[in-house]
Amino acid sequence: MRIRPCTARDAASTARLFFEAVHESCAGDYTPAQLDAWAPAAQLAADGPRDEDRILEIGRAWEEHRPADDAARQELVDLLLTWSERVLATCR
Repeated sequence: MRIRPCTARDAASTARLFFEAVHESCAGDYTPAQLDAWAPAAQLAADGPRDEDRILEIGRAWEEHRPADDAARQELVDLLLTWSERVLATCR
């Protein structure tokens, strides 16, 4: 068995695996609303590049994606804040 780091190409299958693990393995312990809050189905249906994919891409190739100016830095900060707020909202 070869274990490798997750890449942006793995995002959809990793999200599907997480969703199924939560909704199938934990179904007897939590209500459907709690399962949906923990692993919402809406995240699986998202079209186009997700914020998580962009963040992963930036992190893996920082030198290529390093913000060159204040506007680019602000865009990255906004992306990270929006993403973290969405993640925290699913934990409540």
